Amino acid sequence: MISIQPVSESSLLISVADTISPEASDQISAITHFLQEQYAELIIDLIPSYTTILVSYRLTHPEAESFISQFQTQLPTIATRTRNNSQTIREIPAYFGQEVGWDLEDLCQHAQLSRDEVLNLFCSTVYRVYAIGFSPGFAYMGSIPEALKMPRLETPRARVPKSSVAIADRQTAIYPDNSPGGWRILGRTPFSLLPSDDNALTLTVGEQVRFTPITQQEFIQLGGSLT
Repeated sequence: MISIQPVSESSLLISVADTISPEASDQISAITHFLQEQYAELIIDLIPSYTTILVSYRLTHPEAESFISQFQTQLPTIATRTRNNSQTIREIPAYFGQEVGWDLEDLCQHAQLSRDEVLNLFCSTVYRVYAIGFSPGFAYMGSIPEALKMPRLETPRARVPKSSVAIADRQTAIYPDNSPGGWRILGRTPFSLLPSDDNALTLTVGEQVRFTPITQQEFIQLGGSLT
């Protein structure tokens, strides 16, 4: 059951479920999109996550006083909508060579599968964006196949290169920028997910993603960096 709880005098938390699921993600996506469209001048910030949305709004706005009660009456209809981005699959090219896939060999040994088997399994799976966080543009996606499930590194690296494709437990993500990190690095995409970059690839909650393997030459031609 969907609930709305005040967090402060100018923010509230919308909860759509107790457990992570594609259905909950669809509801989060639909509600977020509705708020962005219908209450653009009232809303300060929206932070969608796996099963919740944190909403911050302007107390001084004329609609602020009636916002919660009005939104509660709209919520049952909004939550049943399905966004188109949950049906369209975004194909993201990625290079999985040894010079960028630092942990790919360890994953093969852990899963007791060949390199080709691991990549076929990883790249044939469609992933859903469940949350954006940790750093700007960092999209938490799931779920990777059970056979490829692997924990984070015991000791995080001081630097993970920008655009690295990584896994941790049953999630996958792309590092938007150079940063410390403990996820297992499988490869790299030639595209940036850093919002401040020109032509950055932007992922949104509810969107579906699939990785497409490319050669080193294709990776470089598309603007990828091996450093």
